[in-house]
Amino acid sequence: MRNSALPYVLLISLMWGSGYVFLKSLDAELAPFWLTTLRLGLCVPVLIVVWVAFTNEKLSDLRWRDAFVIATTNGWLPNVLAAMAVERLPAAEAGMLHALTPVFTGVFAALFLVDERLTKGILAGLAIGFLGVALIAFSGEVGSGDMLGRALMIGVALSFAAGSVYARAIKTRTPALLSASQLAIATCIALVISTGLGEVKTFPGDPTSWWALLMLSLFSTAAPAVLFLILVRTHKAVRVGGVSYLQPVWAIVLGFALLGETVAPVQGIGLLTVLWGVWLVTKG
Repeated sequence: MRNSALPYVLLISLMWGSGYVFLKSLDAELAPFWLTTLRLGLCVPVLIVVWVAFTNEKLSDLRWRDAFVIATTNGWLPNVLAAMAVERLPAAEAGMLHALTPVFTGVFAALFLVDERLTKGILAGLAIGFLGVALIAFSGEVGSGDMLGRALMIGVALSFAAGSVYARAIKTRTPALLSASQLAIATCIALVISTGLGEVKTFPGDPTSWWALLMLSLFSTAAPAVLFLILVRTHKAVRVGGVSYLQPVWAIVLGFALLGETVAPVQGIGLLTVLWGVWLVTKG
C-alpha cells in the first residue's frame, strides 16, 4: 500500500478482527449497551494518558461537534449493533460482514469528498470484495446465523463507513484527543441507555471473561481507534477502508483457533476473492 500504510492496515485489521471473537465470548454474560459501556469506558483512561503524555494536542483545538458525530458513527452505535449481532451470528461471520465497510466507504467518499475519485481499479476491487463477502456470508454452507444478525452487521458497516469518510473530511489535527473525547462521549451515551434499560446489573463472572473484556477494550478498541484516525488523515478513505477487507481473515482464523468455529470450503473461496479485491483497491 502506498505511503507505508500497509503495516497499519494489517495491524488495525487484526485488532478489529479479533474483537468479534472477544465479543462472542462475552455475549451470554453482558447485555449489549452495558457491554458497550464497559468496552468503551475502559478505553478512555488509556487514551487520555496517550493524549497527555505523547502529544501536544490542546483541548481548545478540539471541535466538540466532530467528537459527538464520531462518538456515534465510530463509537456507541456500531459497537451496540455488533454486540447484538454476535448474539445471533458466529464471530467469524460477523467479522466477514464487517468487510462490507469499504463498499459503503467508496460510495460515501464519492458522494461527499471532493478530492476522492472512484477509479476503475477501485471500483473493480470493491465489486470483487463485495462478491467475496457475499460468498462467505450468504452461502447456505455457512447458514448458522440469521437475517436479523446479518442486517445488524450491515448497520455496523454503514456506521463505520460514514465515520471513516467524516474523519477524512474534517482532517483533524487532534487524533488522540478526538479518540479519547469521542469514546468518553460514547461511553456516557451507552451508560445512560443501559441504565434506562436496566442492564447495569452484572460484570464478567470469571478471570477468563475479564481477560476477554480487557482485550476487547484495549487491544481491539483503544489502540486501533488512535491508529485509524491517524491513518485516515493521510490516505484516501477508500484505501483506508480496505482495513475491513482483511478482518474476515483474522475473524476466521481466531474463531477457529479460540472458539472452535468451523470453516466451510466456500469460506476459503470467499476469502481469496476478498483478498483479490483488497489488492485491487490498494493498487487502484
